[in-house]
Amino acid sequence: MYFVYILLFLCVGIFVICIFLFIRFIWQLPRFLKLLNIPSIKEIHSYEIKQLSKQLKSDSIAETLNNVLEWQENNIAYWSERAVECIIFWFCMFSPIIASLFIALSNWDLNNFWTYLFKILIDYYDYLLIVFGVIICSLFCKYLMFSSTKILDIVKMILLTFYPPPISPSKVLKYKKAVCRDYAKLTIALLLNLFPNSNLYLITHFMHVAAAIEINGKIYVIDQRLPICEINTWIKRQSSHHKLIGRGYNIHKIIPKENGFDLQKEKYVDKNTLDEKYIEYNWNNIIKQIYSAIDNKKSKFEFKLKNCAIWYDINDTIIKESLYRYIKNILRKELYGKYSKIKNIELKQKGNDIVVHLQFEWG
Repeated sequence: MYFVYILLFLCVGIFVICIFLFIRFIWQLPRFLKLLNIPSIKEIHSYEIKQLSKQLKSDSIAETLNNVLEWQENNIAYWSERAVECIIFWFCMFSPIIASLFIALSNWDLNNFWTYLFKILIDYYDYLLIVFGVIICSLFCKYLMFSSTKILDIVKMILLTFYPPPISPSKVLKYKKAVCRDYAKLTIALLLNLFPNSNLYLITHFMHVAAAIEINGKIYVIDQRLPICEINTWIKRQSSHHKLIGRGYNIHKIIPKENGFDLQKEKYVDKNTLDEKYIEYNWNNIIKQIYSAIDNKKSKFEFKLKNCAIWYDINDTIIKESLYRYIKNILRKELYGKYSKIKNIELKQKGNDIVVHLQFEWG
């Protein structure tokens, strides 16, 4: 009789321990997923990252930070397939399980969950195979048409397309493609090499991931494309584009430890006083005016970016350098050969606006 009580006590104890471990796992899961965005020591000290860091390093902090972001913009393409097909693939993978669970719950019959699951898989496996086949074939054809890589590398790219966690920085450099979490991991790896003594941050949201660095008490967000901006401005700008991104973001300080890194959640105080909605400028109209100025062989031309000074403080050398490069790259891209006629670009603040002064050179 005592043996039965002891056995029952042990079973209850094991069950309680299992429940405790499961709850702890669920509780720690978000933190674990965030840590996947931080590169390992091996990835940080890889040959490719070390070499790229040396190439991007400049004499000033402003130039180095903007070199990192501009290089990514010019060399890493957004991996749209990894953002879209990945979601479709995993939705199709888990949809039979979700449907089976829904049927079992609606019939109050959880005991036959596996029966419902196998029935759904048997009845709809041909549709699932068709969906998977179409996705994989379309990816193979797309990667084959727009890539000069070998067949084996294309197969690896297809597998990475369905791989939810961020991929390693070396793979980003190899395939020249990334989504936000991959950009963030690469950026952190570069910043840890270039600014080993600076505070780095990981900004996460269920729709987005970005990296940031603290310089002279200000936190600058390095997020895929020029220009760089302060964290308050970045959050407001993101919320103007996507209402959901402006809420529910988390800021984590990256803490070095013996064998890697840890994350420390930072209490963020919203200092936004911006009431203006972020607007995209009509560059087509501006480019037409510049073409007209060049055709008429004018010596100078200026155009205004309305309310731009609200978002970008050009008294800050990092932001001014970044905005300058952003404008310069747009003009170079849109003006083609006629860009060579521009001798100088100067940014000046006028109230809430930024006035861009162009000076032409005629030989």
